[in-house]
Amino acid sequence: ETEILLRLAQATNQAETDQEVHDPALDAAGDLLGARRSAIRILDEAGRMRFHAWRGLTESCRAAVDGPPPWSPADRDARPVLIQDVAVDGWMAGVRSILADEGIGAVGLVPLVSQHRLLGELMLFWDRPRTVSAHEEALARAIASQVAGALERSRLREAERRGHVLVQRLQRVTASLNEALAPEDVARVSLPAICEAIGAGAGMLYLLSPDGSALESVGRIGVWPGLADPVIRIPVDGSLAAAEAVRSRMPVFLESSEDGARAAIPMVVEHRVLGVLGVALASWRAFSEDDRAFLLAAAGQCAQAFDRARLHDAERIARAHAQAAETRMAVLAEASAELSGSLDYHATLSRVADLSVPRLADWCAIDVAEGPGESPSRVAVAPADQVKVEFADEVRLGRRSAMVVPIPAGGRTLGSITFVLSEPGRRYGERDRRRAEERGRRAGVAIENARLYEAERRSRLAAQAAEQRHAAIQLVADAALANLEVDSLLTEMLARVRRVFACDTATVLLVSADRRRVEVRACDGIERE
Repeated sequence: ETEILLRLAQATNQAETDQEVHDPALDAAGDLLGARRSAIRILDEAGRMRFHAWRGLTESCRAAVDGPPPWSPADRDARPVLIQDVAVDGWMAGVRSILADEGIGAVGLVPLVSQHRLLGELMLFWDRPRTVSAHEEALARAIASQVAGALERSRLREAERRGHVLVQRLQRVTASLNEALAPEDVARVSLPAICEAIGAGAGMLYLLSPDGSALESVGRIGVWPGLADPVIRIPVDGSLAAAEAVRSRMPVFLESSEDGARAAIPMVVEHRVLGVLGVALASWRAFSEDDRAFLLAAAGQCAQAFDRARLHDAERIARAHAQAAETRMAVLAEASAELSGSLDYHATLSRVADLSVPRLADWCAIDVAEGPGESPSRVAVAPADQVKVEFADEVRLGRRSAMVVPIPAGGRTLGSITFVLSEPGRRYGERDRRRAEERGRRAGVAIENARLYEAERRSRLAAQAAEQRHAAIQLVADAALANLEVDSLLTEMLARVRRVFACDTATVLLVSADRRRVEVRACDGIERE
């Protein structure tokens, strides 16, 4: 699956025409999801979905499903719509007979979304009713994300042509954020660059509190109009522009001759609002289109920097946990070696039972609960070929002597050890009880050590996997933050992408202004021609 998705990503980056983007996406839909019929529709300027590519769909079928999508252009959180059985689904009632004639039993509609904007949809059709698993839905969204990314890159290219000055401004902001690894650093280095770029007299950065109820200041510069003291904490349900920006996830621009021009821009990463960038212009004027575009992009850069700071902190904590886990495992392994010589507590308990016979008992049984709330079950008995059930009756009648001691660990009782003497005249005493209780404590230590060892091993593996993922993401992110001059950025990005994915070639292709073809913008490992 990963190889197919990587091939799709490479194909969308190397494509020179829309068809070279659509064909690999539809191929991937067939290979990964078993949808031998599929289509891609793109939202035109009039707000209508238009078919751009399809597989296995007749003209009558396309006409039947060529209606409005299940999402509106204003839908900021569009989710896939999966129709498991068109024969019973009410939404498909109008086209049910046509789909039945076409032999279609299930339909999937996956939005093409970028930057919270609906760009189109990926349509999937299956021959029979089908329950789409969560994993398959994730694969469908990954395919749609590649197509949406290609569309968005085309728009970004056009925006870059129109806004070379905007790129230069962002370059200064990005350069300032390059070394920011803590939230306070992000505010300290970004606010001066942002305010200078648009002539703002004041700027503030707020992050959403952990419980999401308020915005908390992490940095400010200048004096905010009308405020003698800066607002340190803003309730999200309040009336200030910053609170409105969080609730709506949309920028708020306030312009008046009395109060001046102010803006509150939400900082969003992957559908998550991290906080708000606030600015106030130093002199009265309205925000220009370039100002607005710059602030949106700068807020995005700050959001990425804050998220990177979060990832850096998480990586640091994960590394610390991994190191602590290694230390704890070393201690546990040493303790376990002294107690039982093994972290297999079933084997350890078998040895405990074996060692108890005949010095402490003629028959020994150990019962342990495998998990909280579970009933204890027999895990060891010695001697294994001499389980004398009649001992139980004789113990009750007083003709045999027995002891049952707990297996304690961590303030809990994990199970018990039963010791029985077969000789009628032999009785357990206080010294025997103490020895038996010591065996129980040692057994508890062995069990707890084994369980802690397994938990720590899993934690360490998870931490190592998280660190490896973060390192791969950071390698590419560093290239993006180092330079926003487009050609240099793309060249550096491609070189790093090749190293991260160990690929032979890497290419960036952007859709032309007339949207009729895709042009090679940068390549690495292959001749441009």
